[in-house]
Amino acid sequence: MLKWWLDDTVFSKTAASMQGLMIKTTEVRAQISQLIDTLTKTPENIELMLEIIRKAKAIDQEVVAWQQNQGSSEDWHYRTIAWEDSVMNGDYANAEVFPGRVDIYNDVWIGSISNTAPTLRLYLHTAIVRCAAWVCSPVDYRTTPEYATASGVCRDAITDIIASVPYFLGWHLKRKDANTTPKFGNFACGDEDGVKGLAGYLVTWPLTCVISQDFTTDAQRAWALGRLRTIGRDLGVKYALAVSQLQMRVPSMLIRRDALMNTHPAGIPYGFEQIEAARLAPPRAGHALNPQQQWEAMQKKRSERGKAELIEKLTENATDDETQRAAQKWLQI
Repeated sequence: MLKWWLDDTVFSKTAASMQGLMIKTTEVRAQISQLIDTLTKTPENIELMLEIIRKAKAIDQEVVAWQQNQGSSEDWHYRTIAWEDSVMNGDYANAEVFPGRVDIYNDVWIGSISNTAPTLRLYLHTAIVRCAAWVCSPVDYRTTPEYATASGVCRDAITDIIASVPYFLGWHLKRKDANTTPKFGNFACGDEDGVKGLAGYLVTWPLTCVISQDFTTDAQRAWALGRLRTIGRDLGVKYALAVSQLQMRVPSMLIRRDALMNTHPAGIPYGFEQIEAARLAPPRAGHALNPQQQWEAMQKKRSERGKAELIEKLTENATDDETQRAAQKWLQI
């Protein structure tokens, strides 16, 4: 599937393997969205969803293996150069460094590829929890083992991403020992000691994932939002300003969206033939629609109202149309 274009077009097998994992993650998330939108809950379909969960977990283990192999390579492994204890006056939105470790890389491209691994783990465990919620509904999905695992994995991934951001925004260049720390890499032109718009662009996607996670703390979210605004304002990456206005929370909003898109009246068979027969049945005296049609019309209104409320929550502080489009893309509605 991947070999026809990856094998002969890359100069780094390490980066190529991560690109392959990105494609696998995208595919499994697309499969999950399709299944949730089309399947009704039957024993056979529940088993199908459990198989998708197993597939996502297998990809996650491939990402973990990639990180472990990366750690054994001096060229690819990050170095921790500082530890921040606190933020002055608690002003997280304007702080350059979040409390905790600060990591640097040998090259901004290496840093970007490395950052992909924790970002993919956020995507995968969000998808796993979403599937688990579908399977266990109406039981609270936060009681599932998948949610407990995701909570730990996602918090660690968020910490890893946050630790990398100061490097991308040039924090290490301001240190007195900057001559002993890596720059951003070898550029064909320009000052290698200056902050790069490219570096800001490359870290925008991981930061967007951080601000949208249910598992992100308020302090982490405030800091990540501040970094996105800095990227948009100072480095000219306007997309960062657009996504900073999103009020997305995953997996909870996706699970809420799935509940709106997948409802069915109690006691009515799920079979296609039975539903079609109910739709074609004549309406009762004095009614324009039969019971099935009435129910579907009511559910459509409920779904549209729910989707509108989700979009409104997502774009509560938005000031442009791009944020509206990004919100619809996030929810795929």
